[in-house]
Amino acid sequence: MDEGVDRGQAAAGLRSHGRALLLAAVASGVVAVLGVEVLSLASAVRRLPVGVLAVATIATALVVHRREAPRGRHVASHGSSFALDAAVAAIGLVTLAVALVAAPNTWDSMTYHLPRVAHWAANGTVAHYPTSIDRQLWQPPFAEYLVLLGYVGFGGSDRLANLPAWLAAAGTVVAASEIARLLGRSMRERRRTAFVVATLPSLILEATSTQTDVVAAFWVAVAAYLALAECLAPTWTWTAFAWMGAALGLAIGTKGMALPFGLPWVLVALVPALRARRMGAALGGVGVVLAAVLVLEAGPWLRNLLVFNGPLGPSTVQELLRPAGLDPATVLGNLAANLVIHIGTPWPAVNTSLTAVVESVHRRLGLDVAVLYPFFGGYRLAPWNTHENVAGNPVHLVLAVLGMILAFVGWRRCRPAERIYMGALALSLLLLGATVRWQPFNARLHLPLFVLLAPGIAITMQSLGRTGSRVGAIALFVASLPPLLGNATRPAIAPSLAMPGVESVFTAPRLEQYFASRREILPVYTHLAIAARALDCRSFALKTGYDGWEYPLSVVLDVPSLPHAFVQNASTEIDEAPLDPNACLIVVDERPDWRPPDGQRPLTLMWSEGRAALWR
Repeated sequence: MDEGVDRGQAAAGLRSHGRALLLAAVASGVVAVLGVEVLSLASAVRRLPVGVLAVATIATALVVHRREAPRGRHVASHGSSFALDAAVAAIGLVTLAVALVAAPNTWDSMTYHLPRVAHWAANGTVAHYPTSIDRQLWQPPFAEYLVLLGYVGFGGSDRLANLPAWLAAAGTVVAASEIARLLGRSMRERRRTAFVVATLPSLILEATSTQTDVVAAFWVAVAAYLALAECLAPTWTWTAFAWMGAALGLAIGTKGMALPFGLPWVLVALVPALRARRMGAALGGVGVVLAAVLVLEAGPWLRNLLVFNGPLGPSTVQELLRPAGLDPATVLGNLAANLVIHIGTPWPAVNTSLTAVVESVHRRLGLDVAVLYPFFGGYRLAPWNTHENVAGNPVHLVLAVLGMILAFVGWRRCRPAERIYMGALALSLLLLGATVRWQPFNARLHLPLFVLLAPGIAITMQSLGRTGSRVGAIALFVASLPPLLGNATRPAIAPSLAMPGVESVFTAPRLEQYFASRREILPVYTHLAIAARALDCRSFALKTGYDGWEYPLSVVLDVPSLPHAFVQNASTEIDEAPLDPNACLIVVDERPDWRPPDGQRPLTLMWSEGRAALWR
């Protein structure tokens, strides 16, 4: 197929219901983010203004969808597969039920995702505040802005906290299938693409959580779709780049990992201008994208700059997250270490062998894994499990690698659109190796990459013939069942796959669900709350460690948020209202022998248990 036909197909496919949904999502995301920032300036993050903003966000989505959707009746397309559609629908329904019923219990949700939302709601602003868990401040906040709308709108309830992630997961299915449309694939192949995305274990697990990787994956996929559309059917208009820049800005404001996976697609959008040597158009497109990103990121980056002297947060943390060097050997070794994460097995001996293989690859490159990856206990391959922090996508990775081999062998037979698509994916992989140091929980950070790989995996399955395609589909569906039914912390009907003592979200008390990852501290927190009521504590202050479980503590105490005391990081310089001198001081996740600093207001230890204490 020649390039002209590719462009014709792309242009014909631009107006679709899927495209309208993606643009509606971008528009509503921009309204939500900028609306929260504006309300924050007036300290008006309160129930009524936020409710109005939520209505405006939904109305914007409806208006944009109506404007962008194709006119006339929608005609059902032929060639779809009932089995694939049924599997996607079943996964969607099960994850939606879990998302709505389950209490948020992701580890990061307990330490910083939800505590920051609670502080914003209590303070009436998203401005930085003193906290011992400074991730509540410098981490990109846009996913939590979406949680904030429901949290404040429902009077401080987290009942809808998991919904933004589920909506993002559903959106990735649409975005990936729309990318397949631009690649000129048939309806059956687009349905297969949707199935590939829906069966991603990491996506299934995060669809019922408040993790932000799946939200970032959605915005990256939208940016990639818009960039590829502009590349294949250039409009030469600033609005196309504005949409793309908005999607990229939402992605970057959600997760820093959006940068290596999103930036290559900006280059894709510039291909027509560079081919035509229209440098003015190329520079103008880049300028529009940058402007859109800066408008969205201005608030968070400025706040970080004022407190941490950098737009992305503390420099020490950034150094920990980045590879030790940018030489080819280090980048290649780091990429291998990152990708092998996804093939952990239930058998320790096999995992040990795979770890040895990665170490051997590093040695051949003249590298030492002990030097490159000194954090989190050193390099290792985590066993297969259904925990969202470390679960991989093994079948998808195998099919993706097979697809890469087939694409390399048959490069000359690939369509021009497919070559551009594969080039962007290759650059994303290179940037992954150059920007993200291996960590044991990196599998979930790769979610945007796997969503973008989905059209290619669907093409690979098609090239395997009917039997090969069916075998691949069965393998993907079987691999999706454990995370779907036996989520480690939010199981639906298979608690046997969950962490010890965790029950189904449909039967376990909601309070217990918050503590799925740390069941041993529920009785401690319960006893602390009893002691606080016995002491007639009217207000509280919190002293905690960097990874303290703040949110479930506030749930047990039934308080909106917990102001931090004795903070020892850059946020302590923020000028905030003084704590109530009569407040009860709670100490959790600190040294058991923690004592108040000399020279402070005298405190009396009233109660302690384990790593928790209550001072008066």
